[in-house]
Amino acid sequence: MSSEYDTLYSFLENLIVNKSTTEEPIVLSAIIPDHAETIVKKRGRPHGSKTKKMRCTACMEKFHIDTLIVHQQTSVACKKFLALDKKPPIVAYPIHQLIINALEEVTTDHDRCCFCESVIVDMKVHMTESQVCNRMAYVEFKKVF
Repeated sequence: MSSEYDTLYSFLENLIVNKSTTEEPIVLSAIIPDHAETIVKKRGRPHGSKTKKMRCTACMEKFHIDTLIVHQQTSVACKKFLALDKKPPIVAYPIHQLIINALEEVTTDHDRCCFCESVIVDMKVHMTESQVCNRMAYVEFKKVF
C-alpha cells in the first residue's frame, strides 16, 4: 500500500515541477497490481461480540447490555419510571383509548345516548352540543374511575 502511495506522490511531484517549466501536457501512468488488497467491511457487530439483548423494564424496548445501561441513564422518561416505588401495570393499549372506551361504555347504548336517548352520529359533537348529557357523562365517568 505504501509503495502505491509513494508512486502517486512522485507523479504529483513531477507534475508540479514540470508544469512550472513546460507547457506540454503530462500523461500519468501507474502500474496497479491485479491483486490489490481490498478490505471488506461487514455490517453489524464484530465477530464474537454477540451479546444477548435485554428488555428495558420501562419502555419495553430491546437493547444490548452496554446500550441498555446508557439508555436507562439518558432517557428521561425511563429514568423517572425506574425511580418509582410502585410500578404501574403494563397496559395493552394507550391511556387515551382506555378513557374513550370507558366514556363510550358509560354514555352510549349501542348508537343512542344513555341520557337523552337521541341517536348519536359523533359522540364528540353530541357531548359538545348537549351540556346536560356532558355533565351527566362526567358524573358517570367519575364513578367508573
